[in-house]
Amino acid sequence: MIPLKVLTLIVLNSMQPAALVMEPIEEHQRTKSRIVPVWVGPAEAMQLGMAVEHMRTPRPLTHDLMLDALTNLDARIDHAVINDVKGTTFFAKLYLKQGDRTIELDARPSDAIALAIREDA
Repeated sequence: MIPLKVLTLIVLNSMQPAALVMEPIEEHQRTKSRIVPVWVGPAEAMQLGMAVEHMRTPRPLTHDLMLDALTNLDARIDHAVINDVKGTTFFAKLYLKQGDRTIELDARPSDAIALAIREDA
């Protein structure tokens, strides 16, 4: 497993898919030219963009609601893993910590990454 960080989010317009571009974290890089692009839909790009920019809304959005629920359950996001790709579809897991317990959740990569970014996981 190679730890990644978000490099940029490329959005052309609201009608086309966007590309979330990630790169290996410095100490794990083999070469500086290695990147991992993940294509996401316009709605997912909006959520990722808000997470990357640390934007807050007056009322909680779905990701805010989940993070609030986790906090109230004494859990936190530990990390997200893109664990598979089939054709052009990426699959991910979101890992939570609750005390000594690790909880694994199946998640869309865009949701797992948006939540991990919001929690600096």
